[in-house]
Amino acid sequence: VWGNNEPLIVIDGIPMNNPKTTQLSGEYEGSDGGNAFSNLNPDDIARMSVLKGTSAAAPYGSMAANGVIMINTKKGREGAIRVDFSSNITIESPLLTPKLQSRYGAVKSGDKYNEKSWGDKITGDTPGKDRVDDFFRTGSTYINSVTLNGGTETTQSFLSYANTTALGIMPTNDFMRHNMSARQSFNLYDDRLNIDATLSYITEKGNNRPHGGTYNNPLTGLYTFPANADFNHYKDNYEVYDGGRNLMAQYWYTGLNDFTGNPYWMLNRTRTQAKRDRVMASGIVSYKITDDLNVQGRLSVDNTSDDFQQKWHATTVQVWAPGGNGRYKHEEFSAKQFYGDFMANYSKEFADTWELNASVGTSFMDSKIKTTYLDSDKLGLMQPNYFVPENIKGNPNQRAISPEKRLNSVFGTLQVGYKGKVYVDVTGRNDWSSTLAFTDNVSFFYPSVGLTGLINEIVPMHESVDLFKLRGSYSVVGNDVPAYITYPMDGINHGQLEPNTKAPFGEMKPEKMHSMEFGLDLNMFNNRFNFDITYYKTNNKNQYFEISSPIATGYNSYYINAGDIQNSGFESSIGYRWIFSSDISWSTNYNISYNKNEIKKLDDRLSDGVEIGSGAGYRFMITEGGSFGDVYSRKIKRDANGVIELTDKGAPIVESEQTYLGNVNPDWTMGWSNNIYYKDFNFYFLVDGKIGGNTIGMTQSYLDSYGVTKTTADARDNGGVDIGNGTKIDAQTYY
Repeated sequence: VWGNNEPLIVIDGIPMNNPKTTQLSGEYEGSDGGNAFSNLNPDDIARMSVLKGTSAAAPYGSMAANGVIMINTKKGREGAIRVDFSSNITIESPLLTPKLQSRYGAVKSGDKYNEKSWGDKITGDTPGKDRVDDFFRTGSTYINSVTLNGGTETTQSFLSYANTTALGIMPTNDFMRHNMSARQSFNLYDDRLNIDATLSYITEKGNNRPHGGTYNNPLTGLYTFPANADFNHYKDNYEVYDGGRNLMAQYWYTGLNDFTGNPYWMLNRTRTQAKRDRVMASGIVSYKITDDLNVQGRLSVDNTSDDFQQKWHATTVQVWAPGGNGRYKHEEFSAKQFYGDFMANYSKEFADTWELNASVGTSFMDSKIKTTYLDSDKLGLMQPNYFVPENIKGNPNQRAISPEKRLNSVFGTLQVGYKGKVYVDVTGRNDWSSTLAFTDNVSFFYPSVGLTGLINEIVPMHESVDLFKLRGSYSVVGNDVPAYITYPMDGINHGQLEPNTKAPFGEMKPEKMHSMEFGLDLNMFNNRFNFDITYYKTNNKNQYFEISSPIATGYNSYYINAGDIQNSGFESSIGYRWIFSSDISWSTNYNISYNKNEIKKLDDRLSDGVEIGSGAGYRFMITEGGSFGDVYSRKIKRDANGVIELTDKGAPIVESEQTYLGNVNPDWTMGWSNNIYYKDFNFYFLVDGKIGGNTIGMTQSYLDSYGVTKTTADARDNGGVDIGNGTKIDAQTYY
């Protein structure tokens, strides 16, 4: 439930490490550090495909529990050296911003304004009304790349370099990345021996990645700013000289408070910087022993190093920079993955009737992650705005986390075909995972079976039918657990051991995902028309949960295996390609999917459900019979006629218990893609959407409470909020 749900990325047959970095993430803030896929140079990609079910189970095992994105990169070609240059430009601007009002302002007292805009109607100028449009800038991303490739019949080379430069729509947010890659291929001994080696280096730097959440977010102060105050004044004077402290101090219309702050102070004086260096090297050697039998070995190393810093200057609000002199936070993260496999592949046709394709192999994967963490936090800094570890008061918050994992595997696949009409696929894989050490389940096996029939080859059909395929499969994919759950380790904090608070779990079982799939594929009119539909049902069993432990045990919590979480639904797509002439064509494709999630079974110890996330006034819960993504919160109390009930003071009564509000996940997901070709030019556009799902508008809720939204101004103009029986209550009281 709390594990990684991202698909495995496989580049030229080799799994890519996809470490997750949590850069200042939390309930009220957080920034996206990106994932492994975002590090790649898109111009190095030749093609992509998606593997699910039986096709992913055997080759990649538990790493592929969430599916596989297969990427084939470009390689050198025989011939003279060729140089290609590509340039891509993306321009962006905010699509939607909150609907704010400029009719009512905040009460002013001296040179300060009240925090909220529940003051009188504005009769003069509204200098703050254009602040949102003026704040954002036009974002841009420029990707320039150059490639060189060429070679002989036996040796081919490919070199590439790409530079990505981006400016975000938020001021001071920028990004730079350099991608360098070299690939060398050899085809020797009449193409019986093939050697392929790749080396890639990626370095990137991002400044002031946008923050989400409420606190430490420039948008909070921007959106809640009163329309009767001059925003440009605080933009141009986001800091003023404090003679008493001999430093520049934050300047804001309310003074300083924990909820809002000057957006330009946050952009310039609470800056973040994230750096990443990544090296990936791989080698593939294959040898054709006979025309029917070949062997292949692959080896790769993937090393990622991240460095993240944030510096809060003195006079940043106390909730973020206690002590008044500022705050310094520094995190270093490194992830190394070693992967290797060896396979033997056999392919044979017998009397033009039977086809046999079989492979057996073994693989290993070693991963090591190290995180060191330093934060002045509540201790503060001795000297203001001097951001080095030596300037932190007392003994700072320091932690070191170094989980390691090893996965050893053996696997096999078998495909039998009959006259090119019917195919049976069987796979099996056994994993040994170090994360299940100290249990009886270090080793776990999982199989799959699939059946495919080419109906157009079995039954005579109209000549317009190019393909009519029916397919079905059943697979089991095992998945281990994060490191040290079965035997938690002590940590290191302040240079000392930090005792573990979680109980060992020697009975931990691997998670198992049982999947069933049926589908149809239809191609017609020389493959110009395509249609496919797939029905699926997946049950995830043996999920691991962390629950509170009795005090007498000496631990705060312990883990259990529980749960049967089911997903069922269908995916379908339909497309057509019109060819108007040798120069003009148009391809269009529409896809749609529906998914139903249900918690079929939890555990008697989880009868009250499990909280998997929460925020200000809401919780995400999973309960038996419910669905993943169910959200709970307190509702306004209403009588039998739906009329809002009020307190003696005329305020809405809020129910004491949180109740089910809905589910955040969409019922339907769809997309419509189009490619229009004219000679060597291509125009592509995509329209996608989601239907269904409920959300809690926390932004709208906060802004309503501040009286800055159009909704609140309309209510005030109408004499209040109608509570359902013609009675109106004061808008400020309601919101």
